[in-house]
Amino acid sequence: MKQLVLRARGGDGQAVAELYTRFWRAARTAAYAVVRDFSTAEDVAAEAFRDALAAVPKLRDPDRFAPWLRRIVRRKAVVVARRAATQVALEQAGEMAADGTSQALEQRELARLVAQGVDRLPAAEREAILLYYFEGYSSADAARFTDVPLGTFRRRLHDGRVRLRKVVIDIETARASADTRTSALRTRVARVLSGKASAAQLYQVMRDVMLMRPVPQDLMATLGRRVAPPVGIETVAAKILVRSVPLLDDAAVLGDTARALRSALSEFAEWKVDLPRAMALWLNAPGATPGMSPPSFVTGQPGRYFRITRGLLFARGEDAVIDAAELLSRSGSLAALRGGMRQAILSEVFDVYWIDRRSIALSEVEEWVMAVAGRVVPESEKTCSVHRGPRYRTALRLDFAGDARPAAIGGVLTSWPGAPDDAQAVHVRIYVEPWAQQRSGKPVATQPIRADRAV
Repeated sequence: MKQLVLRARGGDGQAVAELYTRFWRAARTAAYAVVRDFSTAEDVAAEAFRDALAAVPKLRDPDRFAPWLRRIVRRKAVVVARRAATQVALEQAGEMAADGTSQALEQRELARLVAQGVDRLPAAEREAILLYYFEGYSSADAARFTDVPLGTFRRRLHDGRVRLRKVVIDIETARASADTRTSALRTRVARVLSGKASAAQLYQVMRDVMLMRPVPQDLMATLGRRVAPPVGIETVAAKILVRSVPLLDDAAVLGDTARALRSALSEFAEWKVDLPRAMALWLNAPGATPGMSPPSFVTGQPGRYFRITRGLLFARGEDAVIDAAELLSRSGSLAALRGGMRQAILSEVFDVYWIDRRSIALSEVEEWVMAVAGRVVPESEKTCSVHRGPRYRTALRLDFAGDARPAAIGGVLTSWPGAPDDAQAVHVRIYVEPWAQQRSGKPVATQPIRADRAV
């Protein structure tokens, strides 16, 4: 590889052609994993190749041409995906193949299901499936291109196959049973609210509602009014979520980090919310509530926004901190929830939202999160992992090495009140303290909070 790259660097046309032949399909696959359209992927790969060959004299280690090319391809693909509507190639193939026969329709439906399933895989597994099954690369060649050991690539391929089978089954099951499950839940909610339900019974039905995908907003509002604190949720939210000194004006390390994050979010407009009042309004008005959603979420038009607020996390021992959705998922009883709530901690938060009228993949969210981290805390060791939350179709969690707290949690939303059929949206919650700790090199604590003393 080194000699081939050195020859290409010297202007050897045959070496350039060999590099192109060897890596073209892999580059196209890396682009497709982001843009979801083969024609667009080919354009991205071709442009990335031109740029890479022009910049090859700057490549310090010729043996790392493949991963270097892949990074160039993915950066370009993310830019293209943000401004161009994309469509899953398997859906296109299925539509072109449809000839009106029952067999063709079944094939088209299968292609659509597989496409949806591939879209829901974690980025690494999705890329492994595409390289191996759709581009015909051997495991060894694909591992070399993705810059991972062969064993790691084979594990991703295996996990991707297992997950893909389950995801496709889940898609079909969810589609067939969603209406039935929602109807059954409505009956349970009505029964609980009409009688003298115990706190434990009320919790169980509320938990089931909150863990649905998507969350039935009207049922949530109905139950929320029943369990609202006697002093009013507006008072509770004001005591917990409102800061006495605006975070961006804070002179300490948290304020410095917040300003760095604000700079990294230069494409996003700040969206200010009277959160206590908005929460109180939401409890009395199911569905969309003015102020609770960014402006573009109401109109369905593309837009990017952030707001600065506070949020709760929950400690589980010394080596794990989770968000409210995970606490709810893990708390099968009211007693378990109350135990978890006693470990609540308060974090400064950037809530980031964007909406586009196109398909948005988790890989794009991952690229964005890692790019922000690269700007704000460039020296940090960071990893992304899959996160499950009822709000999200697919989501991730960003962590910094040595810190049990999440640095960010978010992904592609399942839905939101008033969502247009052709729009998708992303929400990412950035927890400021881990970022501040990375920037300062000193411990930056999140404050414990006693939920029973909030009022």
